Amino acid sequence: MSPSSTNVAPSSPQKRVLRIYIDNSNIFIEGKKAHAEQTGAAIDPFWRIDFGKLGKVLHRESMFAPDGEPFEVYVNLYGSTPPNSDSLWDAMRAHNVHVETYDRQGVTGKEKRVDTNIVADMVEQAADDQAAGIKAGFVLLSGDLDFHPTVEKIQRRGFPFQLWSWKHCLARRYTNLGGNLFTLHYLDDYLHEFSFREMRTPDPCRWGYSCTYFPDCWYSHTMEEEAYLAYGPYNLGGQSF
Repeated sequence: MSPSSTNVAPSSPQKRVLRIYIDNSNIFIEGKKAHAEQTGAAIDPFWRIDFGKLGKVLHRESMFAPDGEPFEVYVNLYGSTPPNSDSLWDAMRAHNVHVETYDRQGVTGKEKRVDTNIVADMVEQAADDQAAGIKAGFVLLSGDLDFHPTVEKIQRRGFPFQLWSWKHCLARRYTNLGGNLFTLHYLDDYLHEFSFREMRTPDPCRWGYSCTYFPDCWYSHTMEEEAYLAYGPYNLGGQSF
């Protein structure tokens, strides 16, 4: 058979994937503050995020494939597991969102391992995508400074990186990141597109240490109560409730 008659298989198009990572506590808790700042009112315990609409905003504004080529979207959401939170996470999973949950610390109510696992997952995925020749884009919803080295590492691998954060809690170092692979977006500019106010009769608080950090608690705590829930009675002069 002559070389001119050899059948050559057409090369397959390079796979495109947009990978979204959401720090749920950062986005929700700080979002309540951003909403209060925009409206000039007190923090609203009934303010909520419509993650379906938020996803549409991220998809639209990512400009990941301006040439119109199709691409896959994978969403990873990281949160904690206070009591009675399963219904929220199950609803997220039903919308093809990969959910990772971790226990909070018993004394402080703070989250453990959330940030470190987001970092580990993003770096590992970037390495896998580079080895597989996947044309990926990374999106992170958080303004924590802890992620800054990760953003730089992923960009050095040649992947575009978009950071979405509330203005008031964005670490300043991100504003100094340059290059054509990094894009910074402020969630405040799109707040009206993906947030809403859910009205229902408040349930009594179960006094879990994490209740002030999670939407399942509908009780409006006083500042003194919030301090107790966040730090415990020992930082309040021994007073307990």
